[in-house]
Amino acid sequence: MKATNHNYKSVDDLQRNLDLSQVDSKNTLLQVFSGLVSESEVIAIQSIVKEKCQDIIFIGVTSAGEINHGEIFQNSISVSIMEFESTYFESNYFYHDDDYELGKNIATTSFKPDTKVVIIFIEGLLTNGNEVIDGISSINSTTPIAGGMVAENGPLKSTFLFNNDGVYHKGAVAVSLNSEVLKVFTDYQLNWQPIGKFMTVTKAEKNHLYEVDNISVSDMYKKYLGDVVGNGLPHSATEFPLLKIEDNGIEICRTFTHKFEEDGSLLSIGNLNVGDKVKLAFGNVNLILQKAKKNIHEYSSLNLDAIYTYSCASRRAFLQSDIVQELQPLHNVAPISGFFTFGEIFHKNAKNSFLNISLSILGLSESTDEQIVNKVNIEAENTTYAEEEKNFLQISILLYWML
Repeated sequence: MKATNHNYKSVDDLQRNLDLSQVDSKNTLLQVFSGLVSESEVIAIQSIVKEKCQDIIFIGVTSAGEINHGEIFQNSISVSIMEFESTYFESNYFYHDDDYELGKNIATTSFKPDTKVVIIFIEGLLTNGNEVIDGISSINSTTPIAGGMVAENGPLKSTFLFNNDGVYHKGAVAVSLNSEVLKVFTDYQLNWQPIGKFMTVTKAEKNHLYEVDNISVSDMYKKYLGDVVGNGLPHSATEFPLLKIEDNGIEICRTFTHKFEEDGSLLSIGNLNVGDKVKLAFGNVNLILQKAKKNIHEYSSLNLDAIYTYSCASRRAFLQSDIVQELQPLHNVAPISGFFTFGEIFHKNAKNSFLNISLSILGLSESTDEQIVNKVNIEAENTTYAEEEKNFLQISILLYWML
């Protein structure tokens, strides 16, 4: 497998410089990430890609930022060209009025006996991504899935998906990678730290959270973190989200998009269920980045041909320019491409999850060589990391006693 990634500044730049003349369309798959988010621009991008190679399979999305070669771009078009040797693929568009049924349709159509992974992009503003993932899991929870909720960097009016057949503002596009040799690696970075005691979700309806420990969720934030955080909801929850730990050990944070003033309830990105045990979590930029650097050491032994990362737009907003420190080391492992999402699709240990504030990672390789061939020159900076942990522990102890 060979992956080459390109970035274009405009639709005209894409028209002039996208070259697909040397690729074999039967063995090539494209992912397209567009920071140009108007419908007319997306239609033009879809048309250009199809014009350049009529038979090539591609899936594309609007984004809240494009990731290419470990760098961050805005209002651009990134194209990842994936040339396979022993993998075939199928792409489809899916739509259903019911999000759970949409997930079931994706699973029923996309999974084959030799499917190694399905990459899925879901419309980002009108769809409950958690319900889609749950629908997929009801059919198949053992085959890896990856991808994200489609995003945009404008006034949050609409997000768009596209593929060979058209441009869509609802539903999902998915592509299954089917092979006897393809290797798939998935991981994620969160590294927000839980603080205080476990609390219980006592009133919730899917992604609408009303009460935690029998008080309104907004009052809970005020009680434990003060009026500044409580009155800053929903945006302040990016720094102080709710965190739950799933049965397989996956840590899932929930941030919020809307506050209902009449009862203090919050609309979350992803579901919370009555009975869920949650903690408040705290984001510390330096500690997040230090832990990310340590985790990346293991990737160097995987002999990956390509890395795709679908990272949360809220994570980028919180880390700001420091987000590059997470991405550049990954580019030393393998060519990296991706986009900033409104929610991340993740799979680990036969469990599908819908994440927030996370950096999700999909690694692909057709190599049969099991030797370690990639080396990452990253210093762990143990002294700095230990000092950060010490400082953070002091903050955690203080907040614990506050709770």
